[in-house]
This record gives sequence, C-alpha cells and structure tokens, in this order.
Amino acid sequence: FLSNFDSAPVSNVYYPIALVEKLSGREWNDDKEADIICSFSNNAPWYFDTDGNTSETQYDFITVVLHEMAHGLGISGFLSVVNGVGEITNPGNTPSAYDYYIFNSNKQRISDNTIFNSPSSELHKQLTSDNLDFGCMHDNCHVEHSSIYAPVSWKDGVSIYHLKSAQSNTNEGHELMSPYLYKGEANHNPGVNTLNVLSEMGWDSNSFQVQEIKDMEETAMELPIQTKINSDCYLKTLLFK
Repeated sequence: FLSNFDSAPVSNVYYPIALVEKLSGREWNDDKEADIICSFSNNAPWYFDTDGNTSETQYDFITVVLHEMAHGLGISGFLSVVNGVGEITNPGNTPSAYDYYIFNSNKQRISDNTIFNSPSSELHKQLTSDNLDFGCMHDNCHVEHSSIYAPVSWKDGVSIYHLKSAQSNTNEGHELMSPYLYKGEANHNPGVNTLNVLSEMGWDSNSFQVQEIKDMEETAMELPIQTKINSDCYLKTLLFK
C-alpha cells in the first residue's frame, strides 16, 4: 500500500499497489515483484472447468480466483477489532481506499478519527453494527451504495471486507464478494456491486498526460501543447449495456 503519491485521488489514504500503478500510469514495484499474490490450497476439491457447472461436492476455482483478485485490487484494508476494541491497524491511523468509503447509517465516515477514535469502543460498535454501506456521500456520487458485511460478532478475515449477499441480483447468481462460498456455487461475473466498489476507489477514472514544456530563451507567440486523456468511463458503459 502507498499513500500521498502523485495522482492519489485522496490525501492520507493508502492505495493497494495495483491501483497505485493504475492511477499513476507507471510501475512502482521491482520488475520481478508481483502486484497481487494469491495462494490456493491444493487439498481443496476444486472444479477447474470454466463452464460454471460445478458439482455440489466441489468448489468452483474460477469463482474463488475472481474473489481473491478483487481483494488484491483493493477490497482490503486496516480496520480490525482486537480484544473488543476497534482500530485502524497502522501507526498513522490511516485508512485504505476501501476503508475510506465506509459510512454508517448517519452518513458518518467510520475511518474519520475526529468522529470515531482509533482505537476505541465506539469504533468497535461501528464495525459490528450490521449497518454499514460502501459509497460516496456527495451530491455528484455516481456509485450506488453497496451493503457491507458487518456482523454483530467480529470475524477476522470475514467482517467488513465482504459485501452482503442480499445485495446481489438474483439473475446474476450470488454476490461475488459475499463472505462465504458453498460447494456447487459458481459466479464468473463480478456483478454491479463489486464493480461499483472498485470504481469508486479509483479503477474507473480519468487521467491526463500533459506534454512537458522545455525551457526556452526566446519569446513564443504560440506554443502548441498536447494532452492525452485516458478514460475508463467508456469501458464501464460497455460493460453495463
């Protein structure tokens, strides 16, 4: 995770390295270092075919891979509960891009230390309130809210960093980022909720590459400047058509 890099959409927010490279348009890792690393058990009864016809005795491998990749793309962060106290688990109490967009029913940002201190019992109440949403709260918000899985009993590795299954469209199967996967289930479509979350964090964005102007001694009446606009908005339109 990196924060306060060039092109960071929000200051003092940690972004996963894959998203950092997307937003900045350049590599940050060493050439031999991966952006996302996933490990899968070789003892699980996997279904490796790509047709989605997973038997009730196997787990669909593609579904699991897509789910874990979404975590690597940014559905992850630093919110946690330790001994009944909620906290942001880094020295600066700085949220991840995902943490930053979590709001309660009162439209309060739960990672805002001026509202909920970290660590504190008040933050714990928020993290286990079963009433949290992911989404922006300004008037120009283009992302629909997605309900976050925040059970009243904190579950390490499960709470907060998954979405409620009830939000999924029944025509598209279960929510890809639901907290649990059962044998026989297959979901090879990220779905609207997951795409909305990734979009708001920065995967659906515009960037400008402006031509650098060199120093010159002579006065120029006209100085043509070229600017390249990179946009993901058109791609998103195609995906939702």
